[in-house]
Amino acid sequence: MKAPIAYTYVILNERRRSTTRWSLAIQFPNGILEHLTTYKSRYRAVSAAKTLAVGSCRIEVRA
Repeated sequence: MKAPIAYTYVILNERRRSTTRWSLAIQFPNGILEHLTTYKSRYRAVSAAKTLAVGSCRIEVRA
């Protein structure tokens, strides 16, 4: 069997006007980032990434 692809879930800090948003994205092994969704709360973004990151996936927070 092939080993699962090691995705990285990335949480990015975005400034929109006067508010801060947290963007959840997935980074593929070739370096491409694919935006999934945006959250108002950093805690919710991290918990969503933990829910999605099962197995050999990593979570990275970039402020």
